[in-house]
Amino acid sequence: MNQNKEFYDEIINAIREEIPEEIRDMMEVDIREIVKANDTVLHGVIIKAPEQAIVPTIYIEDCIKQMPEGFAMKDLAEAIISLYHVGMREAPAVESLSLEFDDIKDKLVVQLAEVERNRDRLKELAYKPLDNGMLMLAYVVVQEDERGSMRFAVTKDIVEGQNYDIDKMFETAMKNNEPVLVDISDAIFSDGIEFAENLFDKEINDKLPDGMYTLTNSSTNLGAAVLYYPDIQKRIGDMLQNSYYVLPSSIHELMILPCSVNDNPEFLRKMVKEANETVVNPQEVLSDRVFMYDREKERLVEPKALERNGEERGER
Repeated sequence: MNQNKEFYDEIINAIREEIPEEIRDMMEVDIREIVKANDTVLHGVIIKAPEQAIVPTIYIEDCIKQMPEGFAMKDLAEAIISLYHVGMREAPAVESLSLEFDDIKDKLVVQLAEVERNRDRLKELAYKPLDNGMLMLAYVVVQEDERGSMRFAVTKDIVEGQNYDIDKMFETAMKNNEPVLVDISDAIFSDGIEFAENLFDKEINDKLPDGMYTLTNSSTNLGAAVLYYPDIQKRIGDMLQNSYYVLPSSIHELMILPCSVNDNPEFLRKMVKEANETVVNPQEVLSDRVFMYDREKERLVEPKALERNGEERGER
């Protein structure tokens, strides 16, 4: 941030000019570096009066994306002030939210994340280690509607201060969002979260047809974590009667592809990496890696790991 200090000081001064003169001296205006998902560093504007404990954070990078080319600093300051007022009107009263486990257990959700992409965040957040360099984070949902979800991450300080049982916390959070597996065409053409058919809801006696499927949760928010719900990996393999590839679309969903449809992991890796670089929001990227569930060995691996160890996948 030091290398852009003059730029950020200019923003602060422009914002202060937009605050009514009679309250200008009492208002704190600051810009802070905030580490978001995948260790993305954003710069958040904080505007607060001395008595305010909770205020919205307005991210400069997001504001600049919405500004016309050649915008004036005054225009940016006005946009930030406008978002601040909207945030103050719509923000839930989180300062009164009890963090006792019984009070937040129904609000818990989990997110799947890659260790290498989140090392800075992991210094503060509570997490559950998984295989293949993945992990689960826990969030408390404060407000959720058609515009999105407002949530905060469960930190190590919260866990220690409230004496949470980590295993119980993650087990509870996974139960709050049901797993969903649908044909990819259903996911593409569904209206919001109304899917035509959740394949987990019916008894599967015959093999599912070869094709591509979408794995997510009942809210379609942070749904990639479903892959690590108990027994889900094996259950999908049994439904497909096949080993299958897992393509990380984002932190919200995964693509499931039977190995009989495409058995070229390098091609699939290139496809995922290109999508992450051109389509997916950097904060919502899950991984550039592709995984394979080996139905015979009942385990999830990176295909290259099998090749490196000289193991045979066997017949599927």
